[in-house]
Amino acid sequence: MPNEEGIPPGTYLESCNGCGLAPDVDGTGKMLQCSQCPKPCGAVVRSNVVRVDECEAFGNNAGKLVCDTPSSEEDLPGGSYLGSCGGCRLTDGADGNTVLSCSACKNTKGGTDESNFTILSEGACKVIGNDDGKLVCEDKIEEEAEFEEEHATESSSTAPPDGSGDEL
Repeated sequence: MPNEEGIPPGTYLESCNGCGLAPDVDGTGKMLQCSQCPKPCGAVVRSNVVRVDECEAFGNNAGKLVCDTPSSEEDLPGGSYLGSCGGCRLTDGADGNTVLSCSACKNTKGGTDESNFTILSEGACKVIGNDDGKLVCEDKIEEEAEFEEEHATESSSTAPPDGSGDEL
């Protein structure tokens, strides 16, 4: 069964068929449903119904339509955000700095948030991450952890000033 034209993008189009739009109950939005979405076991089921305005793109998760991460441009700076953010691109900011913009970064509530991160200078932030839907520099966190680890090791190997730690 073919999909209707004008349906939202996403990876569900690779596996689901008979997808179409219908008005929601109050007539203020559109709903997406597919008549045939495969599950991992091979069974083909009717998908759930989702509001189109909930996600930029949709995916098929075991026969259930879910928010999908939209594709990003190539040649983006490295970081863990690449696994949880989509729709990312680099633009020139008004101040001359480069801005990393992602239209969909997964948050802890199961949704996605739009986020921007200004790259101040080359190498200032080597690892960009996603913290609950917000793009952040992870270098600082790693450097702080390394600093704390180094100082914890130093303090545990230092004997107390009164010599009480020299027990045999």
